[in-house]
Amino acid sequence: MNEKSLVEIANEVISEFSNWKPLDLHIEDEADDEDIRAGLKTFLLEHTEVYDEITAMKRLHGEPMREVIDDKDIYPEKADQSLMCLSTAMANRPLGEIGSILIATRDSDFALVARAIEERFGFGVIANSRDLNSWLR
Repeated sequence: MNEKSLVEIANEVISEFSNWKPLDLHIEDEADDEDIRAGLKTFLLEHTEVYDEITAMKRLHGEPMREVIDDKDIYPEKADQSLMCLSTAMANRPLGEIGSILIATRDSDFALVARAIEERFGFGVIANSRDLNSWLR
């Protein structure tokens, strides 16, 4: 790869996506839906052991930002929970030409429960190109 090929790729991406019109969905309102929030809380509680291990690993490198549920400060922070709720709201709607809702992250709060997230909430988690390729097939 050289600078010229990178510029060509960037221009192709800009050309491809510059004609998309934003969808006026107001999904943020749906993401705060009581049922979605309750479903997420249930999911987090069902995976307490996983989040306990994740938090223990993160604490080896410093004090992580965690959220307290049922007196345990081991759950993903508010921003991660909001992203999960927003993705769930999007996955619950027909969004025209959008085929799948994916979160690209290596954050263990998502990655270690990726399959369970997909099965429960309908959105995927991709941590690398191999994960992405499985969604493109």
